[in-house]
Amino acid sequence: MRDAIADGRLPVGSRLPATRTLGAELGVSRGMVTEAYQRLVEDGHVAGRGRAGTVVVAVPVAASPSPPRAPEDVGFEPHPDVFDRLRAAPARIDLTPGVPDLAAFPRAVWLRAERAVLNNLSAPDFGYGDPRGAPSFRLAVAN
Repeated sequence: MRDAIADGRLPVGSRLPATRTLGAELGVSRGMVTEAYQRLVEDGHVAGRGRAGTVVVAVPVAASPSPPRAPEDVGFEPHPDVFDRLRAAPARIDLTPGVPDLAAFPRAVWLRAERAVLNNLSAPDFGYGDPRGAPSFRLAVAN
C-alpha cells in the first residue's frame, strides 16, 4: 500500500478498502489489515475518518537511494592506526548489546494490552494501598 501511495496509484484523498473486504480479497485476517492500516496512520500516510473510512492524506517522501559505500581498505596489518580507523568509521548496524530495535516495537499490540489491563482495574487499584503492605504478605512475614 505504501508503494501504491508513493507512486500515485492511490492518490491523496482516495479511500482505502474496508479492512474486512481487503482481508478477504488478500486471503489474510482482518487484524493483519488493521495492523497495516495502523502503521500507515502512524507514519502519517493515511487517516481514519470514522464511518467515512480510511483515506490517503500524504504521499511518503522517497529516500534518495544512495549506493552502498565499499568499506575502506584498511589492510590486515596489526598496527594501532588500523584499529583507530576502524573505531572512527560509522557503524552500519548498531550491535550494542542490550539495546533493542525500538522501531520494531509492537506499539499497537502494547497499547491494546495496556488498555485491556487498565479497563479491568477497580478504583482502589489506582491508589497506594495499605502502607503496611498486603495482608497476605504481612501474614507470611509474621509466620
